[in-house]
Amino acid sequence: MISKEVGARWSGAFLGTADLDNYNQPILADDDWFADLENVVGDILVWGGGGEVLIDSIRDFTNKLKKAMPKTELVVEVSRCRHVTDCVEIRNG
Repeated sequence: MISKEVGARWSGAFLGTADLDNYNQPILADDDWFADLENVVGDILVWGGGGEVLIDSIRDFTNKLKKAMPKTELVVEVSRCRHVTDCVEIRNG
C-alpha cells in the first residue's frame, strides 16, 4: 500500500509545478484524444513489471490506447519486477 504522504512525494517529484493534463495523466483523457496516434507512430509497446503497484492502471491505460491504436502491446514481466530498473537488472544479471 502507498501512504498518502508517499503518494504526494512521488506525484510532486513527477509533476513538479505542472497542472494535471492529458500529457501527464493520459488515463484521464477522453478516448478521442488518442485518435491520431496511428498517424504518428507505427506500434506502441507498454511494459510493466509483474510486481508493479500500479499494474492495474497500466493495464487500463493500455486498453485505452488499444481503442485508438490497435498495434499496442502490453508486456508484463512475469517475475517480482516492480519497475523498469528491477526488470533490467534481472534480465542483465
